[in-house]
Amino acid sequence: MTDKPHGKDLKLPEGLSLEEEAEWWEEHPDFWDAPDAEWEVLPPQKVRRTQHVDVWLPVDLIETLKQEAVKHGTSYQILAKRWLDERAAAEKKRAKRKKAQP
Repeated sequence: MTDKPHGKDLKLPEGLSLEEEAEWWEEHPDFWDAPDAEWEVLPPQKVRRTQHVDVWLPVDLIETLKQEAVKHGTSYQILAKRWLDERAAAEKKRAKRKKAQP
């Protein structure tokens, strides 16, 4: 017999990087075969419309994005979108706070 957890005892650890999570899944192929594993129910996600945009960026900025994307385990395009989204949300929140001040 094996001492590895299975079924209800088998859980994906929190806080893993993309690389660590990929390694975890490689080491636990039997997870999908666990008949008593609980399903994780996620709330519905808002779907956002998208639009194609062409943006010319300095080569050094693209290289920086590519280097950072490797660290985050994603593509530089997705990382750039994520960073733009985070900054836009922060600016929106800042403007809302500023408007609420007397």
